[in-house]
Amino acid sequence: MRVPIEGVERRRVLLTLAAVAVVPSGSLAYFLSQADRLRSRERCRRLLSSVARLSAEGQIDPAYRNESLGWRAAVPNQFERKSGLMHVISDVSTYHYQIIADFPTKRGEVCLVRFSIEVMRGGVSVTLLDATNRFALTSKNFDSPGMYQGDLNVCVGDNPSLTVLVANNVPNQGQSEFLLSQCDVYLSSGDDRY
Repeated sequence: MRVPIEGVERRRVLLTLAAVAVVPSGSLAYFLSQADRLRSRERCRRLLSSVARLSAEGQIDPAYRNESLGWRAAVPNQFERKSGLMHVISDVSTYHYQIIADFPTKRGEVCLVRFSIEVMRGGVSVTLLDATNRFALTSKNFDSPGMYQGDLNVCVGDNPSLTVLVANNVPNQGQSEFLLSQCDVYLSSGDDRY
């Protein structure tokens, strides 16, 4: 026995069939991938928020500290380690990297770098690079002397390692001097307690 479809119900069925017939599978796949990307970004945002809060409260320890990062000079400059502090007098340049440290991400989904830096002269940029060391993921720029604190936070993505660096930030080929007193790196994934 066939049941006739009438009125509003018939229009709804026809519109549904038309939508299924018109939407190619590629468009559907694209739509689903965009939905996954949005969910992933939201998850990353929530994880970063949790890591920032818990690290500020002292409830979690960093994966790396200033003294445990393998800081090295990126160009010929005056670089000195003093009890976990990194003192640098830069080369005379425009925006050259001065000190860099690579670290494995340990399969973390998010990375938060908390730093404190005193700029005695010139200016600096504190930057986080991807695993290829070609793309800046995030950066904070300070163009005058002073005491600065900040956070760099990113979704790690498929980067097996990241690089944190401090660069000269003097537009007219000048020299900077700075003291990096804190550089704590926090890594987290959804498997962590936070």
